[in-house]
Amino acid sequence: MSKRGRKALVMGGSKGLGFACAEALARRGCELHLLARSEADLERAAAGLRTDHGVGVGFDAVDITDESALQRVLDALGPCDILVSNCGGPPLGGFESFGLDDWDAAYRSQVRSAVQVCRSLVPPMAQRGWGRVVMIASISVGTAIPGLVLSNSLRPGLLGLARSLTREYAHRGVTANLLCPGLTLTDRLDALIRKNMEVQGKSRDEVIAGMTAAIPAGRLGRPEELGETAAFLAGDGAAFISGQALFIDGGQTA
Repeated sequence: MSKRGRKALVMGGSKGLGFACAEALARRGCELHLLARSEADLERAAAGLRTDHGVGVGFDAVDITDESALQRVLDALGPCDILVSNCGGPPLGGFESFGLDDWDAAYRSQVRSAVQVCRSLVPPMAQRGWGRVVMIASISVGTAIPGLVLSNSLRPGLLGLARSLTREYAHRGVTANLLCPGLTLTDRLDALIRKNMEVQGKSRDEVIAGMTAAIPAGRLGRPEELGETAAFLAGDGAAFISGQALFIDGGQTA
């Protein structure tokens, strides 16, 4: 379904899952504004999207945990119809691995950044009578993953946020949903595969087989699969879906 005339803000949009969402939206004619830390990565992503899909693409290099810097970007951005909230996952480790400063840092990246952007964009969406919020989370929303205490504890808060936004804004045309990816072949996961190959002395196929053993689909996810789902949720056809967590994990989450 065409999204010409719509504008989307995509956080973490220069690579990985965020870029997959941006590309799926661009393919449908959506204008884009990308946020990420690296200006070089943003320039590369924006140029590719403009060339491949003929849409307008702006960007800002910003640390989303820097409240003042992020707010300056949001104040200058203008109205957006679609928000894709996304950031890198918090550090790996068990409960005793982290001090309170670590918890504060994880909260700023995982939860507060999403809240801040929603505060700026969602009320104007409601005033215009149409808006879509898609938050990229993790399967840790539905099940505690060993060694990921920060993600297990904080990512579910995004579902509470989506449900709260739904209660307050769905009747004004704004939906809010989570996408919860499982093991998906991004650059980050590819780096982990290579590290495991070295540590375990196994081939790439052997390492991936170990990773996918608990996935009924028998394979890793592809970024474009999540991107296409995000584009669907950001369209008119998903107007009656809100406050939900959709697991893009090949059936891994029971």
